[in-house]
Amino acid sequence: MAARADDTPLGSGETGRVQRWLRELTLADKRDKDYRDTAQTIWDKYRRKKAGRKANGFNILWANTEILAPAIFNATPKPDVRRRFRDEDPIGKYAAEAIRRALEVAVDSEDFDGAIRFDVLDMLLPGRGVSRVRYVPSISQTPKDVPEGLEAPQDPEYDEGLEWEQVCIEHVQWNRYRLGPGKTWAEVDWVAFQHRLTREELTEKFGARGTQLKLDDCDDEQIKNDEREAFRTAAVWEIWDKPKKQVYFLSEQDAEHFLQVVPDPLKLIGFFPIPKPIYAIMDSSEMAPIALYEQYREQAEELDRISTRINKLIDALRYRGVYDSTLKNAIEAAMEAGDNKFIPATEASVFKDGGLDKAIWIMPIEEVAKVIAALYLQREACKQVIYELTGISDILRGATDPNETLGAQQIKAQTGSQRVQQMQRDVARYTRDLMRMMGEIIGQRFQQETLQRMTDLKIPTDAEAQMQMAQQQAQQQGQPVQQPPVTWEQVMAVLRDDMSRLFKIDIETDSTIA
Repeated sequence: MAARADDTPLGSGETGRVQRWLRELTLADKRDKDYRDTAQTIWDKYRRKKAGRKANGFNILWANTEILAPAIFNATPKPDVRRRFRDEDPIGKYAAEAIRRALEVAVDSEDFDGAIRFDVLDMLLPGRGVSRVRYVPSISQTPKDVPEGLEAPQDPEYDEGLEWEQVCIEHVQWNRYRLGPGKTWAEVDWVAFQHRLTREELTEKFGARGTQLKLDDCDDEQIKNDEREAFRTAAVWEIWDKPKKQVYFLSEQDAEHFLQVVPDPLKLIGFFPIPKPIYAIMDSSEMAPIALYEQYREQAEELDRISTRINKLIDALRYRGVYDSTLKNAIEAAMEAGDNKFIPATEASVFKDGGLDKAIWIMPIEEVAKVIAALYLQREACKQVIYELTGISDILRGATDPNETLGAQQIKAQTGSQRVQQMQRDVARYTRDLMRMMGEIIGQRFQQETLQRMTDLKIPTDAEAQMQMAQQQAQQQGQPVQQPPVTWEQVMAVLRDDMSRLFKIDIETDSTIA
């Protein structure tokens, strides 16, 4: 494993640490170069772009992906939050219900489903899908009151307040993600995300340092060269350092200073803002993704060649021929005539030795048709090999007939899921881990007032509970004193504490508990 960024700095102080992290990114680029080159080729082929297009080819990659994607992830999972143990625990019950309702609101209001579908697509094409969680507070600004008798200043001061909070997930583009060395996810010490920021975004986030960065690229290929200057952006890396519990923002343009250093912004148990990514093919020797398409690339290229030959031969398979030029007028008139229409022939003496077919010679196409038929059979055989390699053959075998018995349908459904179950389980694990991280953020960061509004749980606050107990005692003198109700402050105490939340609450999804 590479040395830690702060253990052996390339230089002293901040400059040495920046240099070390730039070196880490360079090494990560080299480790992933083959993956990124392969991934770009696969995306071009999937999209049928010019670089990945073959004339008259058969895009089996697109067809396979459209079959596998809905088989692996078909519907947005619902959060299933419950007490970890089934003993009498009213505080744990309300804490679990508060997290469940807040998660439902977050999943419904944010594009959770869309991010997961992009992750699944990245898993099936480049081989790895990644989304990150974000905590997004909405800050309101209210001008400070000016004492009577004083003029309002030209630059008024503002009081900032928390207006609303939300937790969401964001899909990470496959070529803008890097991770540290390691054979397993547990060995990875850092992950990094690349951002392309405009001048306004750089200035807003990094202040004076952001103004010094050069805008060097434009993402939109459709923008004309003479207009690209107005749409240029600068690359900024966001690095999450797990051992140091810090997040670094840096640019390759500034090799001496960090743009910003943020101490553990989310306070997650696993620190990283992402769960273990989803992979199409598991490999215990390295974390570099393996594209599913690479397992049947040769067969796909063979399928392209067969399809190209079929299309060329079909183009040659035309009803064509030659005829005796002395019968030009008669033959052309016969070809254009309608049903039950006879054409008078001035050259009738020519037909005395035979019919019209003796004067017409048809191009031989029987052998071409035989070759085309053989190629069609070969293409189906090639497709079947690809289906066996990808597991699609099991999905097709698992297709049921509504007229079949229930037992036959159940057997087929079980058979059809055997080959894709591993990917289904990994996606289910991945969505569950994302929801657990969202639940962590809700418990750690959300204010009590936010959860009260989001969940609409009828739980009193401490002050309201004390008032209720006092009223009950006054009305029921001499009767047994009732147990005090669970209050929002007690629920928030459980949600704020990592150990209490972990021991009392279990977060799953309906897809993981089915």
